[in-house]
Amino acid sequence: MKATRDFIFDPSLALYLPLYQLDGASFMSKDKHGHLCTVTGAVWQLFGRYCDGIDDSGSLAAPPVTVIDNWTMEAWLNPANLSQISIVVSNGRDDGVAGDGYAFGVGDGAGAAGNKLQGLLPAVAWLNTGYTFPFANEWYHTIMLRENGTIRFYVNGAQTLNTFTTVPLTPTQFRFGSQTGVRYFNGIIGEIRIYIRPITPLEIQHNYLATKWRYH
Repeated sequence: MKATRDFIFDPSLALYLPLYQLDGASFMSKDKHGHLCTVTGAVWQLFGRYCDGIDDSGSLAAPPVTVIDNWTMEAWLNPANLSQISIVVSNGRDDGVAGDGYAFGVGDGAGAAGNKLQGLLPAVAWLNTGYTFPFANEWYHTIMLRENGTIRFYVNGAQTLNTFTTVPLTPTQFRFGSQTGVRYFNGIIGEIRIYIRPITPLEIQHNYLATKWRYH
């Protein structure tokens, strides 16, 4: 029997994009807010949106939240290329100044090409999360969250090695598949959720188990 979860009933869910359901050049998010999302390239497939690593991405008309303090960004991803730097989810710009956004994706943890799950903090501080993707063309459940100034990462329901301290910020945008038109993701993104709170380790495990049937 497949596990299920009704994400839309969580009042802290600021954005829900089940990309495996959402085709067309634009669509509304499936959370209670109904954010308009516009897609450039990023072809719809059975399991989500395929991004070519060159110029495919999606964006919202406005960020799903205005001030981020404690939060969670969550995505199912299937990287086709582990030898380029590529962003899965981003909530800010990339110009190297205070106020830059948070993001996570594939790289070496120092802003260069590699096969690790890496994060990006304000002012372009790259984070090596301690997790190495073992294979391309496989599905991974990934989470980046902030709780009381500490950043943590999870893959397939388990916390990765490292944690980091950072500051809150006011997002300037939201994108999936790239960051401000750079570092395009190559592969498939299945679904994305953003919460305005850090979800618990038990919830992370629940989300992973409730959705992995779709991707395995």
